[in-house]
Amino acid sequence: MSLVLIVEDSPGLLEVYTYILEQRGHRVLTARDGLEGLALAHRWRPDLVITDWQLPRLDGVEMSKRMRRSPDLRSIPILLLSSSPDPHCPWVSLFLSKNASFDELERGIARLIARSEAEEIEPCRMAL
Repeated sequence: MSLVLIVEDSPGLLEVYTYILEQRGHRVLTARDGLEGLALAHRWRPDLVITDWQLPRLDGVEMSKRMRRSPDLRSIPILLLSSSPDPHCPWVSLFLSKNASFDELERGIARLIARSEAEEIEPCRMAL
């Protein structure tokens, strides 16, 4: 299956997301903040990044923005999870509420991975 990087500062949520994704056949990398997530993305080039919005050291929105600026990372789909309302962030591929079901999460993951395999995701056209 796919290599998924999860960037989440809550140990409980990180454990649950990792378990669910591994049970569904994905390989999982984990990071607890945006800087660690960005470093892992550069090192491993995952098929998908799932990130929380509010993170220590570097939030998920800024991490996503930096990924879109990087030629090596700009085509990786990014799923932003948050308990806050949709930030309408142009640097992410999909936003889901943390209240979304695991089935909704898996459908979002499958859709983003299929889309990235079919065609490279266009980087944001907005000025970075």
